[in-house]
Amino acid sequence: MANEAVVIELLGNAGDPVEYLNAGSVDITKGTLMGYGSPGYCIPITTGSAYFAGITSTDFTSGAEAGRRVALWTHGVFDLDCGSANTMTLGVPVSTSVQGGNLVGLATNTSILDITKIVGIAQETVTAGNTGAVLVSI
Repeated sequence: MANEAVVIELLGNAGDPVEYLNAGSVDITKGTLMGYGSPGYCIPITTGSAYFAGITSTDFTSGAEAGRRVALWTHGVFDLDCGSANTMTLGVPVSTSVQGGNLVGLATNTSILDITKIVGIAQETVTAGNTGAVLVSI
């Protein structure tokens, strides 16, 4: 996957990792935005419709590591990609993007109402096609 999150600073207890089982159907790169899968499992977010669960702390290989636990960071400041169609504004919530996996954008009224799509709060203003700092705290 591309556009992985980059750790700026882990907060709490080393990013307050939460463990889920890896669904194992695809390779997972460190820094991938992950959503909730079936009970106890996490899956890579590919569209804005997934519910944000955290950011992978390690790489995983499909097949061989299916069903193994993967730790997701849930608290920290991360450099996230807006993609070519999204923006971020300082202090405003950002959510998963319908533009694709590992992308975030300014939260809309719909995503604010569905709080499970909120990734965090923008720590800077960023124009389309750039990356910016986001405080993730779920």
